[in-house]
Amino acid sequence: MHLPGYPLVLAALAKWRGYTFEAAAALNVACFAITVLSAFVIARSFFRVGRSLLAAALVSVLPPYPGYLAVAYPEHLTAAALLVLVAMALCVRGRLGAFLLGFLLGVSLLFR
Repeated sequence: MHLPGYPLVLAALAKWRGYTFEAAAALNVACFAITVLSAFVIARSFFRVGRSLLAAALVSVLPPYPGYLAVAYPEHLTAAALLVLVAMALCVRGRLGAFLLGFLLGVSLLFR
């Protein structure tokens, strides 16, 4: 069973840009970039810049990610959503932060 999040995002992308393989691949590349940036933000909350850059570099060369950027799999969107959620949990405080975290957690559950 597949959850509806990724097909909904692809449908919105198709409505906006017309469905092409390149548009789906561009979505995966954008999600991959968000994943690497979120890994940096998470590592930065614990380590200095050098180690944070190393963490982001390691995420960027993980075998499942760069090899599948041209395939329409939901894993890129799922990883991006979850890592943004963790990064926000480390950076955002207060009621608004709690609301945003809850909202993003609910949204991330639509993907995996």
